[in-house]
Amino acid sequence: MDNSINRTDNLKPILIFLSTLALSVLLFFIENLSGIAFVFPAISISLLLTYVIVKVPKYWIYSIIITSPLYLISNEADFDISDLISAIIWIGGLFIWLFYYVLVQKNKIIDDLSDWLFLFFYICLSINFFAAYFNGNELDIWIRTVARFCIPLLYFPIKAHIKTKIDLRNLLILSTIAFGILALMMLYETSIRLQNIKHAWEMGSILRLNQSLFGVALIVIISMIIFNKKIKNKLLLVLSFIPFIIVFITSMSRIFWFGLIVSVIYSIFFLPQKQRKTILISVLIIFSMAVLIGYALLGEKADFFLGLFVDRFTSIGNFMEDESFLVRFQEYGVAFTEIMKSPFIGNGFAHKIMYYSKLTSDTWHTSNVHNGYILITMRFGIPLAIIYYSVFAYKFFKTINILHSAKYSFEKMVLLGVSSGFILLFISNLLSASVMTRDGDFLIALMFGIIGITTRLIKEDVHG
Repeated sequence: MDNSINRTDNLKPILIFLSTLALSVLLFFIENLSGIAFVFPAISISLLLTYVIVKVPKYWIYSIIITSPLYLISNEADFDISDLISAIIWIGGLFIWLFYYVLVQKNKIIDDLSDWLFLFFYICLSINFFAAYFNGNELDIWIRTVARFCIPLLYFPIKAHIKTKIDLRNLLILSTIAFGILALMMLYETSIRLQNIKHAWEMGSILRLNQSLFGVALIVIISMIIFNKKIKNKLLLVLSFIPFIIVFITSMSRIFWFGLIVSVIYSIFFLPQKQRKTILISVLIIFSMAVLIGYALLGEKADFFLGLFVDRFTSIGNFMEDESFLVRFQEYGVAFTEIMKSPFIGNGFAHKIMYYSKLTSDTWHTSNVHNGYILITMRFGIPLAIIYYSVFAYKFFKTINILHSAKYSFEKMVLLGVSSGFILLFISNLLSASVMTRDGDFLIALMFGIIGITTRLIKEDVHG
């Protein structure tokens, strides 16, 4: 009897959450018809969110995972419902949590030096407003970009409330389902675009989103496939892997392909001798399945696209003759000039550069630079850029240290996947802004959170 009462009490927050969310969605459509936008959903979700964060914060974290496909597939240029959801549930919830968990309950959230550096970096972001103001940034874009860039701080509630092995498994299962839905959404959009492609150069217009997220997810899933001994679990993981690898390949981003290969090679050195063959066989089998499915879906166009992928991949070694790569060097030169104008506090989040692109024969005005290291330095200045990437370096070497001492276990394999994911990010960030995108922000929160969770579980396993 007591157990049933407890289960009912535990379900109350979920039922209230779902009811209020349904009401909010209904009100959203009513408001659109009446011309009043977002007021009632924002109020109702905010009130409910505060209750959930105080009573059952774990479900708030799960709600972030569930809503992530809407946010990650959205167009960054326009404000839409995904931005409203992320502003309230993600960012609004983050600050409610920080207020309640740290200031009211007075809990500790710092584990090591990297956590201090991480918080210090975000505290210093207030200086960036002055950099943006004096450099003529569009302040509305600056505010949106800063708000989005707070998403990595979700790392702290993730590691605080995902405490047990079961919690970690649930987080990974929910993430796999959510990202699988995202992959299917992207495949649908890609399939529509592929139908209208007649020339090879048009392949550059297909979706090139979330490569970082899918790349790291692929590495983590590979690690979980190796660890699982049950054939049923292996098959489920392989099936979940296939849409990820198809989206990842069709992104046409060679630097990510290269990063994934290096990441897999890196992970081999931390595996027992028996498992090293397993990882290579697993990759070959899954890749072959992806190619077969691609042939089934593309039909007559399959040979054309396969040849295009092979040509693009083999061109990695000739990057110094690649026009698109040479244009990026031109872009870097302009960015370096901007860095020298304000080397200590940066030029602001929304600062734009201008240069003439020989590839498109057009003048580009953009706030993006296809190199995350240069982009962050241009936006924040040299000191804060060093602090930011010092956090990444610390977390990465921390995973290496733990992996050497950890027993072969589920937690070790998950941590190995995340550690390998750093390799992918470090490499891809050379030719893209991997850590300054929507999926990059969200991925950092998840990766840092999983490092905190697995580190704690591995230490308990070693000393217990």
